Amino acid sequence: MRTRSSGKTARPASIDRSFDEQKNLVIPELGEVISLENDAYPRSLYHHLASESAISDFLRKSRSYSLSQRRWKLPRSYTKLLNNDFYTPFLNVFSSILKHFWNEPAAHGARMIIDTHETDLPHCEPGPTTHSSRPGFVIKAEGPSFQLPKSKPGEKLLHTGFSNVTACIDIQPQRNAMPVSEQLTQVAIYARQIFIQQPNRRFVRLLVLSAEHLRLFHFDRSGVQYTPYINFHDDPHTFVRLILGLSSLNESDIGLDSSIQWTIENGKKIGGTLTTRGIDGIEVVYPLLKVDPFFFNGNLRGRATICWTVRDPVSGEELVVKDSWKSEERLSEYIYLQDAANIPGVVQMVSCEHNRDETKNLRGFRDVSPPSFYNRVETRIVMRAYGKSLKNFTSAMQLLCALRDAIAGKCIQLNDFIDLTQ
Repeated sequence: MRTRSSGKTARPASIDRSFDEQKNLVIPELGEVISLENDAYPRSLYHHLASESAISDFLRKSRSYSLSQRRWKLPRSYTKLLNNDFYTPFLNVFSSILKHFWNEPAAHGARMIIDTHETDLPHCEPGPTTHSSRPGFVIKAEGPSFQLPKSKPGEKLLHTGFSNVTACIDIQPQRNAMPVSEQLTQVAIYARQIFIQQPNRRFVRLLVLSAEHLRLFHFDRSGVQYTPYINFHDDPHTFVRLILGLSSLNESDIGLDSSIQWTIENGKKIGGTLTTRGIDGIEVVYPLLKVDPFFFNGNLRGRATICWTVRDPVSGEELVVKDSWKSEERLSEYIYLQDAANIPGVVQMVSCEHNRDETKNLRGFRDVSPPSFYNRVETRIVMRAYGKSLKNFTSAMQLLCALRDAIAGKCIQLNDFIDLTQ
């Protein structure tokens, strides 16, 4: 297992100014990139979605795979294709897998492979942006975590964007046409937009395919890891499972936090709920006051703090829910909030889930992790709501008073701590 710093990757030759701007956004966020030395990780994924025998049965019946030649029915050479169209053969293979395995009525229209290599998928940023990307393919999705891309008044309504896809797949007919550093940059741009436009994402998995091989990229709040090339003709079972996993109807399989769900009407989120556990361990379902979080920094790697406003279903009180991924070695915020219970001027905690998940679990690391890997632990804290964010002050006096109150609360907390230790 090898690691390297993302800041030392080769610079891709590009005359696209917007691509260079996007690259500058993602490269600093990646940190140490982990290069897996074997294919054990992708081979271990998604076995619950299709058994070996079910996939073997599909391969025997499929018009997309030749058992005698042990290869998918894809061109051996892409240099003589009509109009240089190497997307349609891949589209046919992907579609055959989804059609065979996702054939129940509930799946109809819920997952669909779309050729987007000539379609601009708009980006979202904290400020105005005109950036967009063109993945080779996306798996378009419908369900309680997906909505149509947002559009401004007067703009054309878009039906496919990063807000309603489960994954992206890039195609590179020539295996060595693009070094892995450039592949990483491109898929990192896709992953960042999926995290931003799907705020309940825990991880994002993406594929890069050549004529013979695939490479899986996995992004989470610890950064990114990628696999070596895997010959998907020689290992069709792993290939099928990966396509099924990236298109799974189970939202946790594709990296979504299913404890946050929305009501979708005409392709838009109009309401939602957030489910957590109360202080007594009993499940509580909070209605969301707004469909979007009121705080979200959109970073690929790090704490990725995101805050929601919810309503207590019993008392009607407005509350704040804070989700974040802390470094494993750091003391969790909830410890300090427990110590600060009933102290004036300090936010009061209602409940906490202090270990919802860990990035090492998402990556398949069990007892042993790479030396350069830094595990992060997901924490959810429910707190009482008070005033608006500090950034909403309207005068210098408001700002100074807010800072004064925060400092005063901290002083009271420290005094109480000193009293306890004397």
